[in-house]
Amino acid sequence: MDTEAYIFLVIIYLNYENNPEKALEYATLLYNLNENNRFFLARYIELKLVAKDSTRVEELIQKLFEKSEQDDFTTMLAYIYKGMYEEIFNENYTIALYDYKKGLKLSEKYKSYA
Repeated sequence: MDTEAYIFLVIIYLNYENNPEKALEYATLLYNLNENNRFFLARYIELKLVAKDSTRVEELIQKLFEKSEQDDFTTMLAYIYKGMYEEIFNENYTIALYDYKKGLKLSEKYKSYA
């Protein structure tokens, strides 16, 4: 039940309350309950980036890359998040562009779902 409740709270605070910081609080709890879940890891990274919280983001993106051996969708997310990290926190637009392009190339087979 906790997992489902946290999912709804993340959605509510992010999509309806426009409060990414509060959504991140619940995404953190969600991730801590389900550390081996790629979806919750990706969502946690995404919310850290949106909330501009750089704490452990590089480490978490690397963890997502390690889990990405299981599917290209996870690899795509890892590249997009790495690009966001480079753009937002390092202002390294060349690397960010490279990572975005890699992520977008991987997204092609997923069409509109990606």
